[in-house]
Amino acid sequence: MTEYNRLPNKSLKPEITTEYELGLSGTFFGNRLSFDVAYYDRTTKNQIISATLAPETGYTSNTRNVGKLQNKGIEAMVNFTPIRTKDWEWSVGATYAKNWSKVKELWDGLDEYTIPVGTTSTGLYSSMRGVSYVLKVGEPIGIFKLPATQKVTDKNSPYYGYRIVNGNGFLQASTTDYDYLGSSQPDFVMGFTTHLKWKNLSLAATGDWHKGGLMYSETSYITHFNGNSTETVFNERDAFVYPHSVKIVGGEYVENNIPVASNYMNYVQGNYSYNPEVRRDFVVSRSYFKLRELALTYDFPKTITSALKMQKLSLSLVGHNLLLITPKHQNYIDPESSNFGNDISSEFGETMGSVSTRNYGINLKVVF
Repeated sequence: MTEYNRLPNKSLKPEITTEYELGLSGTFFGNRLSFDVAYYDRTTKNQIISATLAPETGYTSNTRNVGKLQNKGIEAMVNFTPIRTKDWEWSVGATYAKNWSKVKELWDGLDEYTIPVGTTSTGLYSSMRGVSYVLKVGEPIGIFKLPATQKVTDKNSPYYGYRIVNGNGFLQASTTDYDYLGSSQPDFVMGFTTHLKWKNLSLAATGDWHKGGLMYSETSYITHFNGNSTETVFNERDAFVYPHSVKIVGGEYVENNIPVASNYMNYVQGNYSYNPEVRRDFVVSRSYFKLRELALTYDFPKTITSALKMQKLSLSLVGHNLLLITPKHQNYIDPESSNFGNDISSEFGETMGSVSTRNYGINLKVVF
């Protein structure tokens, strides 16, 4: 038998969302041009989450209310048919969505809260490899936080801002300062469709463009640790001295001249314990473009469907996820991969989830 490790909350309040929305839509030129645009402003108060607790309390988590979160944004859609004749028809469409989020308040006057990003046998993970996912008042929902590199903080020093190395020439993580890299929220999301038809033959395609946002990648960590990532071949894995760095000699800062030996490359290029800045490579861009679907379809003529007593008969060659384009330095995973759950923690990223696949198929559609 095991004791329940979640602290009950007798003062839990209901989650309340208030929203207003303005929209405009129109259709022109015999339905050849249409559009729909909307603006929304949504505020969620007392959102319910599972918050971590210090183990000394006898519990590891507590269900409680967050505070106040705001989301506002625009959504737009346009469809256009530039060609429509007896034998030809071509239509194109696009959607656009942009959301601005902000943490307005947290409970008990908190300025920041670390979102749990996984579970263990003893409780919840507060971070992965030192990378945390936090709610911070005044910032977008879900930003990435990691330990900063130790630097010279004396503004009167000629080495102000320089990184501090240890006796082996390795960079060191600060125990008091942190860097905030950005949010998991995208700058915008767009979708594209096109459909070209000639007599009974048609070609259709859909694509998605996801611009901006960050995510944690455990796959990036593993490839760094194993020496398989592109970043680990820095300087062709030859010895180097960190630029803009100092060492401490006799209690004073002096220009660093300690080379990182080539036989230590597996430490400084792939292990965050020896180079805290490697953690930055674990937080990757969420941007991508996908050719989501491509389909070539033939609709059999009515002479055939009538003889077979069918209303419709069509045959399609279909491909899914045929193309994925990501930024140059994000060559690890499909940004849509996530296996952290279904709540806000799912926006954190992935932990070596299954790879996405490219699929091909043949569809036969029969309507009686």
